[in-house]
Amino acid sequence: MPPKPKIRQRKLQFFHTRVCDHRSERATFDYFKQPSTEEASDGERNRTDHPTAPPDVLDSAETPLVVEAVKPTQTFRSRKADSVKAWQNIRSKLRSAYYQSIVPTSEECDICHEEIPNPVFCCDCSSQPVFCEDCAVQSHHQNAQFHKLLQYKDGTRCRFEFRRELSTTTHNCDEQYMKSMTIFERNGSSFSCQVTFCRCLTEMESLVKFGYWPSSPVDPANAISMNLLQWMTGSLLETNSSVKSICQSLKVSAGLNDGEVTYLYRTLTNETFEEYRHFRFCVSNTPLESTDIDDGASCPACPKEGGEAFISLDANFGLVRKKNSGSSNEPPKHASRYFIEQNIVDSFVEAYDADGAYREDDKECSNFQAASAVRAKNKAANLDATGVFGSACRHGIPHIFLSMCHGERYAYPALLLKTLVEGCSVHYHVIYDIACKFDGHIQKRMPWLSGFDVALPVFHAYGHKLPCQILYSTRWKTNYGLTDGECMERLWSYLRKFSHVTKEMTPSHRIDLLSDALFHFASGKIANIGNALCMSLQKGRDVANQSQCQLQQVCSSHNVSVEAIKQWRQEAKDQLTQHGKSKRHKQGWKETYVIKLQYHQHLCTEILLCEDQEQVMLLNSHIRQVLNELRAIEEKNGISSRWTCDSSEYIEVEVALRSQKMKMLKEKMRCQAVEYSYLKEISRKYSDGQAIAQRVSRQLIRASRSLKKSITTYNEEFLPQPPIPYTQAADPSNEFYHHLHEMQQQSSDMIPARVKQNAVDALNMNERGLEEQRLVTTEMKNSINFFKQQIERIESQLSRLNTVAMQEEENGICCLLREKAAYYKKLMETCSEQFRRAIGGYIGIDANEVLLSDDDEDLDETID
Repeated sequence: MPPKPKIRQRKLQFFHTRVCDHRSERATFDYFKQPSTEEASDGERNRTDHPTAPPDVLDSAETPLVVEAVKPTQTFRSRKADSVKAWQNIRSKLRSAYYQSIVPTSEECDICHEEIPNPVFCCDCSSQPVFCEDCAVQSHHQNAQFHKLLQYKDGTRCRFEFRRELSTTTHNCDEQYMKSMTIFERNGSSFSCQVTFCRCLTEMESLVKFGYWPSSPVDPANAISMNLLQWMTGSLLETNSSVKSICQSLKVSAGLNDGEVTYLYRTLTNETFEEYRHFRFCVSNTPLESTDIDDGASCPACPKEGGEAFISLDANFGLVRKKNSGSSNEPPKHASRYFIEQNIVDSFVEAYDADGAYREDDKECSNFQAASAVRAKNKAANLDATGVFGSACRHGIPHIFLSMCHGERYAYPALLLKTLVEGCSVHYHVIYDIACKFDGHIQKRMPWLSGFDVALPVFHAYGHKLPCQILYSTRWKTNYGLTDGECMERLWSYLRKFSHVTKEMTPSHRIDLLSDALFHFASGKIANIGNALCMSLQKGRDVANQSQCQLQQVCSSHNVSVEAIKQWRQEAKDQLTQHGKSKRHKQGWKETYVIKLQYHQHLCTEILLCEDQEQVMLLNSHIRQVLNELRAIEEKNGISSRWTCDSSEYIEVEVALRSQKMKMLKEKMRCQAVEYSYLKEISRKYSDGQAIAQRVSRQLIRASRSLKKSITTYNEEFLPQPPIPYTQAADPSNEFYHHLHEMQQQSSDMIPARVKQNAVDALNMNERGLEEQRLVTTEMKNSINFFKQQIERIESQLSRLNTVAMQEEENGICCLLREKAAYYKKLMETCSEQFRRAIGGYIGIDANEVLLSDDDEDLDETID
């Protein structure tokens, strides 16, 4: 089929043009603008007025309106070309302007207006004023002494130095003294400064009160601006750069020399930077200790008591730590907020290993190395931590983590889930890469977790066999909505970028940095929770509507009902999960006797053809063993003479065995054909370059090989005439399988298998889309209630503090609490407005009545 011709659309813009004026002053007129409620009452004004039009253009309704066709909307490539051309036109002008700004244009001081031979100018003041030396010192002595001053002398620029003094005291005290220190300002520049202290406070406390962080806890020799440290923290968490790289960047931006960069780096790595990050976290999130105010890492949308939540588990083997990276002098500063204490992890894993929890099961889905103590060995002997195992909710907000010292074992998810459910009334749906194996392990080893519902992530499901995809995929399981379970992969994509830094850290510093990164990641998710939930709700609607249209099309085209499609789904599930689980036919003594006779005949033939004496002796021992078993069967069942190949009893049993074997092989081939057809249909949904398509392609190749092997066995064993071809065996609806018992029970409809599969997929997605809408609506309510609860708790703390005589410290804490309350209020207002538009505009009711209702049944009714 030839490609469809592209339709080029021309956009018409309308301009008001003064016909009598050759300059043709124009103002863009948005002709297709939707009028607001206030504008709807005056339609004539909507057609003539424009809110951004200049008054001299739209000053009269009688101005003639000239319609001109302009060029079509520019493409990105054309806009890019125009931008490049525009930059090319002004390059020389920009260089010329910079050259002119290097040398002061005036030879007199802007303050005293005297002529000066060597003018001084400030790079940080606006418009770069020119000073004489005395005026430069006087104007910058009080509040601008850390500005960068340059002096034009002998035809070049050099740094202008003067005595800088910083007073950290706010009262007159007889115990004042001065100390020379190096100050690193907010832009990274370093200055030598005389700092005034008093003995009423320690030097460290005095520096913090005036916005500087001490370089050491005792007798600091320099101080760093907290604004600079905050910028470094943001660079660390956003760009994943090391502290050394951040210091090197100041060499370019602030003009530091190598000695100053090295000095700053050594100062920061002497516990200074770690202490500041922890200080900033405490004052920003938990200004009061032992309170129930959230620390900024809890998911607003997930239930806190009762209800259902979704948790994804996964391991990352990139966040390692070397053994020779040193030891810690104190435990992690964040304690166990995210990471479980390592001694608890080690003792639990050791007890779990000693209890025989890792028995290999060859009948599992796939040959995964995860959770296998036999194959999950340390990747390198010089690693102290081999990775991180963690969890996150379906909104991508981190929950609990731990450091691994081995491969991915069952003990790690077991400990994590045990920690998660202790004292918690929430029912969790667990999504794990090896859910098929972990489900059986839970039933055998962890009965206290038997109430958990486990599932496979959407993307990782294609690495499993097809029966596991049907049983554990979130697209087939109920009450999962459109949860994909891949939130841990998104988290790892951010967190693994710290691997080049954490592998060289001490254990405590590694945990602290990863915890800071998790807090930072969670804060971004929480700030965007409103948009995320609205997008999820819209996705649920789109999926439900689209799949509903597909279902209606199938029902009308083939005259079937939704109940019939549900029956197809159950039949497909039974067929796809039948392979490997069907019970073997129980053999009687006659079948066992004939099989032993055939084996005895085979051994006798082998011994006649064998020339190796050792092999002959081995075959003789097998023959004696089989003869003893035959005698035992004959004595037990009263057989006086041994059956031969010509006896009627032997022929009857042999025919029955052959028929049973043929039926079992055909059942196996049919299950393989169903799996092949299902995977082939899935592969059509994705492009060849997609990662999911590659996984499905590998599964399709394996299914094809298994089917070909079974076809070869069937043709060699039963010698059909003509031999069964691959195309015939690969079609589950072929006449070759019609005599099977299960096929006889199927309906006699002639609906193609591909139509059935598409209908089943549409039914699954329709149900998941409706579930997603119910889940998201409940999560919206949880978010509003969470924000309200946090605001109430903060106000309760404020009222408690206001009842006592507050000192300076309490005033500062109250200020931080009010700012935190204002942050939650802003989030609640923003989310309420977003939810009002998302829910109210769809179901036609007041969204606040739904979000603030205590009756969860109302939520289901609004969606239904």
